[in-house]
Amino acid sequence: MRSRRRLGLVNVAHQLGGSLGLGILIVVYAGVGSQEVSEVALLSHRIAAATTASFLIYAP
Repeated sequence: MRSRRRLGLVNVAHQLGGSLGLGILIVVYAGVGSQEVSEVALLSHRIAAATTASFLIYAP
């Protein structure tokens, strides 16, 4: 019975960690940008910033 509880806690921790990480990446994506560039360049810059942030979050 204890092992089932432990597995449940691990599952909850994974779900919360994934949700928190995704939330951080969304904030980074939304926060990057400037109105002075084209939409394509802005999209590219936001994707690059979110990708860089994800590498920094998940780096060992």
